[in-house]
Amino acid sequence: MLPALLRKAHEAKTRNEKNLVVWGSGKPRRELLHVDDLASACLVLLEKYDSRKSSMPVPGEDVTIANWPS
Repeated sequence: MLPALLRKAHEAKTRNEKNLVVWGSGKPRRELLHVDDLASACLVLLEKYDSRKSSMPVPGEDVTIANWPS
């Protein structure tokens, strides 16, 4: 979803369009994660995660496309 939005924005800018048209209702939910946050989480999990004590190591939060970024 994010690469497609970036592409649409780039193409609209190169064509000097005044509006960016995005299709859809905005209701689908997506979970977005920055690569630096993923790397940090991996390090924490490697150092501290114990599978005998936890069944879900990293809870996430999803957002609707219409409400991103929140």
